Amino acid sequence: MIGFLITLVSLLAPIVVVPFAWLGKYPSWMITPDDKISPFGQYEETVRKVYGRFGRVVGDWYWLGLRNRFYGLSYKFKPSCLKGLSSYNHLVILHDGNKVYLVDGDKKFVETTISLGFLKIISGYRLTPVLNTILEQNPVRLTNMDGRPIFSIRRNKE
Repeated sequence: MIGFLITLVSLLAPIVVVPFAWLGKYPSWMITPDDKISPFGQYEETVRKVYGRFGRVVGDWYWLGLRNRFYGLSYKFKPSCLKGLSSYNHLVILHDGNKVYLVDGDKKFVETTISLGFLKIISGYRLTPVLNTILEQNPVRLTNMDGRPIFSIRRNKE
């Protein structure tokens, strides 16, 4: 449910970000912990091009208003058991059909994926990347968006 609410709020991001972009100062809920200083998102080629062509104000608006749309808010609601980790190997992750579960003591977080032909809906907490990281034994970035609340309608690539 929180993922759905954050998604609704994030639809306002392109408008809400404008005055902050002009000022160059942003509240913490607007940016992710790994992206504290503008220019943001310089590891993405498209973002570098936007900043290079249009400058900081438009670049910040693109990054925070269109590309990331309040990822900081989403990060704040990410389960604390997934923050600041260098490995996911100690986590209890279960996969059952269209659901992925993370069990943390008496708390259970769930990601549900519903396939509707050429579309799929992902809701709950984004746990598939956590599961894949464990299975593929990939390193974990200290700050990442794995496990964030999500509500997303996407093209089904299966």
